[in-house]
Amino acid sequence: MLELLITPIVTEKSTLDAQNGKYHFYVPFNATKVDVAREVGFIYGKKVASVNMVSTREKTRTAGRKSPMVKRKAKKKAIVTFANKELIDLSKSKKTNK
Repeated sequence: MLELLITPIVTEKSTLDAQNGKYHFYVPFNATKVDVAREVGFIYGKKVASVNMVSTREKTRTAGRKSPMVKRKAKKKAIVTFANKELIDLSKSKKTNK
């Protein structure tokens, strides 16, 4: 099994989606939908119905008139839907973090 570093995203939008059984996670760029479904299912002990992936590109902007350029890193996120709109506790998982 591929060990992925999956980080839950806790924002206003993600907590509203969590009521419908959809959870947001940051994943590595080399992760596939199948890898994420297996890993999240193993960590939380629930059946995963579907996984959607979103990649954002790196963006630069100026922070002020004379300020230097600021970069936002590129990220990949997975939106995981659990079967039967099951709810999970993001703080508790079956996998122990070392």
